[in-house]
Amino acid sequence: MRILIINQGDAGTEQQTVIESLPVTIGRGADQHVRLPDLRVALKHAEIVQEGKQFKLRSLALAGVTVGGLEVQATKLQHGMRVEVGLCTLHVVKRDGYDLALRVNADSADAQPDDAHWRGKYQIDLKETGLSPRRWALGLAASVLLLFLAWPLIGGQLPGVSKAAVSMGFAPEGAWVPGGASDAHAHFMDDCGACHTTPFVRTKDTTCGECHKNIADHSSDDWYATHAEVEALNCNDCHREHNGSDGLIAKHARDCVSCHSDISDFGQAQIGSVSSFRKQHPGFSPTVPQRAAGSLAFTQVQLPFANEQSGLHFNHASHTDIAGIEGPDGTEVLACADCHAKDAGKVGHKPINQQQHCARCHVMTFDQGDPSAELPHAPSHIVQKAIDEHFVRRALEGAFEAEASDGPRYNPLRRRPGSKLTAQQRTEALDWAAAKAEQKAKEVFSKNVCGVCHESTQTDGRWTVQKVALQSSFLTAHRFDHGGHASMDCTDCHATGSSDSARDLLLPGIDNCRSCHGDWRDDDVAPSACINCHGFHIADAPMLPEQTTLTTWSRSNE
Repeated sequence: MRILIINQGDAGTEQQTVIESLPVTIGRGADQHVRLPDLRVALKHAEIVQEGKQFKLRSLALAGVTVGGLEVQATKLQHGMRVEVGLCTLHVVKRDGYDLALRVNADSADAQPDDAHWRGKYQIDLKETGLSPRRWALGLAASVLLLFLAWPLIGGQLPGVSKAAVSMGFAPEGAWVPGGASDAHAHFMDDCGACHTTPFVRTKDTTCGECHKNIADHSSDDWYATHAEVEALNCNDCHREHNGSDGLIAKHARDCVSCHSDISDFGQAQIGSVSSFRKQHPGFSPTVPQRAAGSLAFTQVQLPFANEQSGLHFNHASHTDIAGIEGPDGTEVLACADCHAKDAGKVGHKPINQQQHCARCHVMTFDQGDPSAELPHAPSHIVQKAIDEHFVRRALEGAFEAEASDGPRYNPLRRRPGSKLTAQQRTEALDWAAAKAEQKAKEVFSKNVCGVCHESTQTDGRWTVQKVALQSSFLTAHRFDHGGHASMDCTDCHATGSSDSARDLLLPGIDNCRSCHGDWRDDDVAPSACINCHGFHIADAPMLPEQTTLTTWSRSNE
């Protein structure tokens, strides 16, 4: 058994191979006797076997082979026959001394017919399927109109039909709903007309205002309300419904920077342009107490130029020293949380309270002659009155007689214990009490008791403690969640260890925040949106959670 395989090359070259056993395999695989380099040919596409005295080619692939323009799975090989396998051809030729000879043409022009040839060969006309293009086109168009136009309109006009359809899970308006509803509006999502009052017309601001009557504008300034670009804005430019349970709140920065990237377009706006938190964002401008000519005002001052004129003396460095500070029970090491306790929401901190945070160490005793006497932590006139009454009481109890050695001013007459004071003695006692009260008030208000923490002034012999202004938040136009930063140490942001003055504003700058926070698409830091720190609607009627507010303690000037 001798079979000759003649491989036809590009330049008319030939390569002959003799095979002396059956079957002869044909395919794209490297282990095939006849290898055809065409992706349309299977790895093991066909084989040649002998049946009686004839040779037969059988296809092992579903694609089959082509003989005379017809695809077949098997064919008998005869002299002069041409068999197509993919784009390759096998010609049965006669060669003396061989039982079968095949000329394999894999690269010639005959093996690469043009695209039109193959498109025509494999193209199926719609008519051949028995389907009418016009009939099917009209039928599908009618179905679309029925399902997506007529059915929702019928449901909208006939509430009974709509309710019945909804109960079966086929809401008519469902075909028009672009996405899931927000949690805020979920309770009336079955009533499309609640928002879409006019069919095929975008929801209007007046419709939103039916429920959101107390929601204010983005700014209360007159220039804002009359600005052309602002007038063109609509509620749903930022609040887009049907975007999922929390999609109603505009979280992407593009909704803000579309206006704020060039704030000069808005003329009178007294804020800086913002296009990116990491690249173009103004530094922080905290609201701090400022004093001038005896008056107190709260002013926004940009870091690092801001300082806090709260009216207090306080040294963070000494109070937080890791070596400790002297307390009533010995040396104690204080932590930030000993004074700054988180509020119920763990967003900010509770106000500092003297009785809770200071009184244990700073006891308000003032008279060595009566160690049990303490002054109240109260406005200055009440403290002054308490000092006056204390020494009047002591004088009437005879304390002034025990201090006759104070000088010639006090030379009281001797009297028997328990006897009533004479007029002269009462005068001397009250003079002694007034002098002691004046002396002690100066010590109390200027250095020993009140003066330890407060700044005081004396006018017409009466002492006044400067009005104290303590704030729960310096960034009054922003929001900051301390609870969300619980994994960090307070000193990562607040440099308490180097602060020896109450005027130090221990707020971090924007670069400190940028070390952890970046823009929406950043993947090397925490991506942050504008609304993480900023509200949109003005503070008197905020759409977002309430901002932390400024609180002052002014009892000292009552």
